[in-house]
Amino acid sequence: MFTRFSTLSRTAKRVTPIIAMIAFLFQPSQAQDSAVAPECPHCKNSASVVRIAYGRPSWELQEEAKQGKVHLGGCSAKKERWYCNRCKMSF
Repeated sequence: MFTRFSTLSRTAKRVTPIIAMIAFLFQPSQAQDSAVAPECPHCKNSASVVRIAYGRPSWELQEEAKQGKVHLGGCSAKKERWYCNRCKMSF
């Protein structure tokens, strides 16, 4: 039983850094979060452009979506990162 536990411990020591590396690679960069909203290609307005958040939203994110500060894009991520509240276009 002791050898089985030590085998699991060695496996956990190898897997944990890999999981941490994957989590680091898939988190959004600070540059992407703090980026200035681009101009909408359709209506040429940047004041009504908000970022699109993918995945399960937190309570805070749901409140921001109700206020029009962010657009909820659903569970599966797509290539669109911005949404225009004025013309309802994703880009």
